[in-house]
Amino acid sequence: MAPVTFAGICFVEILERLAFYALISVFTMYLTNVKGMSQQESSSLYGELMLGIYGLPILGGWLSDRIVGTKRALLAGIGLLTLGYLLLVLPHWLGLVLPLVLLCLGS
Repeated sequence: MAPVTFAGICFVEILERLAFYALISVFTMYLTNVKGMSQQESSSLYGELMLGIYGLPILGGWLSDRIVGTKRALLAGIGLLTLGYLLLVLPHWLGLVLPLVLLCLGS
């Protein structure tokens, strides 16, 4: 892998981590205060999000190694994460469900 490519991947990964920690730091407060969920519901959704974000990369790694290839898997992951973060600004219920699914799949 060329140094420029490696530096680009590192830069994108840093941006993704910044976006992730910014989202997670206010996620349950947003769900309870803005979306009107109870504390139990927001904590449950937070746990499910963490399960998806940290569990699905195992499947993604297998798909990348066996079927899709590294370059296509990275591009698909970056695309899904970008679309997921952009869709979070939508006000209706798809503005919460679809972006979270995309974030889980992209990670």
